[in-house]
Amino acid sequence: MAGSRELGSKYFGRSVKKWRLIANLSQEDLAERARLGVTMLGTAERERGHISTEVLCKLSLGLESELGKPMLETLFIESFTAMWKDSLATEARLRE
Repeated sequence: MAGSRELGSKYFGRSVKKWRLIANLSQEDLAERARLGVTMLGTAERERGHISTEVLCKLSLGLESELGKPMLETLFIESFTAMWKDSLATEARLRE
């Protein structure tokens, strides 16, 4: 199960970074809004380790405060859609 956690973290980290940049926030700004350390945010964005649900919720609330729209659902949908597409591509390569 650890592999799936790491795989999921990869996609969540990409989505968080994408929306942070769209919101024109520095890592320090988002970390402050999310009440997290900059190191924790950087770790998540660099796709290192596991992003807990608590951290993901804090990040989504930090982004939501800047973007003015709910972000938790957006982060989940984007992340799982990207993971699903990559899985389909991997399956297709394995079938060749």
